[in-house]
Amino acid sequence: KVYMPPNLVEGQEAEDVATYVASVAGTGAPPPEFIPPEFFATNCGSCHTLSAAGTTGTVGPNLDDVLPGQSPAQVSESITDPEAQIVSGFPAGTMPANYGETLTPQQLQQLVRYLLQSAGGGG
Repeated sequence: KVYMPPNLVEGQEAEDVATYVASVAGTGAPPPEFIPPEFFATNCGSCHTLSAAGTTGTVGPNLDDVLPGQSPAQVSESITDPEAQIVSGFPAGTMPANYGETLTPQQLQQLVRYLLQSAGGGG
């Protein structure tokens, strides 16, 4: 089973998400354009620090520190199979394990490219 972290969005933010989903569900409207920096800031930045994205999360590893030197395949695996290699000092089971199902292969490739270009202050 795949679980999202509890309380990912709350209050007005949760209502805004529900309103958006209701507005496009079943309408045939195309999904919004995938923009890696926006996706990261919205979905990952509350847990991860990435200076290029202006995020300072501390639940997960600081990506400016752990991504430099990694290959695209390693970064992709960390996103789609977060239990494969756990960064020392961070608990297993914290990161959602469903990004391999929710991101298309093209979106995953775009996100990995963005992360590798941005990590360590790049971008």
